[in-house]
Amino acid sequence: MAASSTRSVNHSTCQSLFPLPLIPLPPRVEHITVSTKDLASSIISQSLHLQTQFVIDLMVFGAVYCSEIAPAPPEHLTVKSDAETGSDTSAPRGTSVGKKRKQGQSEREFQELLKKTRPVRMLQDAQVPTGSYLRVHVNPKRFPQVYNENWKERILAEGEEWVVINKPAGVTVNPTVDNLKETCAAFAAAALGMSEPLKITHRLDVATEGVLVLGKTSSFVSKFNAVLSNGHKDIRKIYRTLSESPVSVGVVEHVAVQGDSNRGPRFTRMMPADGAHKGSLCTLEVLKCTPIKCNSAKISMQEDCYECEVKLITGRTHQIRAQFAALGAPLVGDTLYKNVPEGESQPRVAPGPDGVIGLQAWKLRVDDPVMDKVGVVFEAGAPWWRCGRIRNVGAAQDHAPPGRGDGRGVGPWENLLFRQQINAVLSNGHKDIRKIYRTLSESPVSVGVVEHVAVQGDSNRGPRFTRMMPADGAHKGSLCTLEVLKCTPIKCNSAKISMQEDCYECEVKLITGRTHQIRAQFAALGAPLVGDTLYKNVPEGESQPRVAPGPDGVIGLQAWKLRVDDPVMDKVGVVFEAGAPWWRCE
Repeated sequence: MAASSTRSVNHSTCQSLFPLPLIPLPPRVEHITVSTKDLASSIISQSLHLQTQFVIDLMVFGAVYCSEIAPAPPEHLTVKSDAETGSDTSAPRGTSVGKKRKQGQSEREFQELLKKTRPVRMLQDAQVPTGSYLRVHVNPKRFPQVYNENWKERILAEGEEWVVINKPAGVTVNPTVDNLKETCAAFAAAALGMSEPLKITHRLDVATEGVLVLGKTSSFVSKFNAVLSNGHKDIRKIYRTLSESPVSVGVVEHVAVQGDSNRGPRFTRMMPADGAHKGSLCTLEVLKCTPIKCNSAKISMQEDCYECEVKLITGRTHQIRAQFAALGAPLVGDTLYKNVPEGESQPRVAPGPDGVIGLQAWKLRVDDPVMDKVGVVFEAGAPWWRCGRIRNVGAAQDHAPPGRGDGRGVGPWENLLFRQQINAVLSNGHKDIRKIYRTLSESPVSVGVVEHVAVQGDSNRGPRFTRMMPADGAHKGSLCTLEVLKCTPIKCNSAKISMQEDCYECEVKLITGRTHQIRAQFAALGAPLVGDTLYKNVPEGESQPRVAPGPDGVIGLQAWKLRVDDPVMDKVGVVFEAGAPWWRCE
């Protein structure tokens, strides 16, 4: 076997690609020449000592490739025979086809043979014949941030042929060589109920957030790319940057020359546009540069940062990042371009676990009818460094949050292990997880412990409707217990629900956790929650059709505090607290 893999992690006991690894794993690529016809999953499982389901997951992820004939091995790869390795895994060899046509071989024959050596993705298990070649990316590059996002909220606009999203940092736009699933194109499509990923029109770096246009049809992609290729005359892009040093307002020009191979194939070195260097001209205009306090917990800064508004005039790979670094103002968090003096070379420094940089694609203006309307402007919200609390980029590296049809996940890609762990803690009678709610009701309730028995509800009101009866031993059902800690009159001035009189805000400790428990118990106490049309004015023993909620679909209930006294969430006694409820906001 060739020295082409990194066996830093033992996958022999891994049942699935989930849970996600706590830290990113180094690339590991294995090459297999098939000696006996069999299912690809069986061959890979036996050759690499992997669980079959783990191999199936790799296939679904697009991390397994197959070709009829082994391609020529890379020049740097040392090939050993099976006798030397004692294994049937090897670099491509034997019947591999060279890159040059043999004497007497026609061009057509040569091209047909080359076609058979080109590995293609195996997205599902299948029989592979003797002599075939398999390439397995055992440690696909992962993008855990996809599971932290509510992708429906990320949709900025939608047309018949296109979608505009506010791309989060930490997620790739397009598939990688070993990961088809964890992409903006796939998750945005799932949020819209589409079965196939959206199509790529242009790209933003993984660490960059902001406005991104995706296509629903190939014809739109062609038309949009034609507009993009018109020198950015009809598409204007404005970026926000966060840098460690200020830059001068005005037009900036550099020449992009060949980068440093130690820093990766996309690294770009910017040189002065003085005619002494050959390369691609890169032009941008700094419209504004303002000092700003960077209070985000993502990146710790000792001094002020500088926020700039930048108009992109040309569009080169890493252009803004490389040009700002060349100006002595590298973007915050950009370890690839940070502190790299011209003419100096140093090994690439990997980005931190958050994987974010101070760059946002803020505005996109389209002065072409390709998107239905000339002059349409799409705008992202506040960048991460302006938000007091932002989504945890990278926080899902050890788990994916549960998401069932809510736009947060695609198919089965959730962390079942974490769900099992947290559900085990929850099932422990709420001893290790304490929940405090805020309620807004139309009538007051007494402070103290409240008990009811939940019995079968009213079928006219839906399968989840719960009827509460007194816990006096006369009724059979599930015991429901909560404690009202505080009840205070409050003026409800929110425009969401119009109230003629005072309301009452309560702090409620949930002791048991039943379906609709607080809603049903407060209704049984004669204090239905504001806006709760399902439980409002339902005297015991009386039945009426379910009333649909208003257009806002809100009720006077907030899960205010959550305290976890179990190490399942890394720290015992951690408390999570929401902000002001909607009825306290103007």
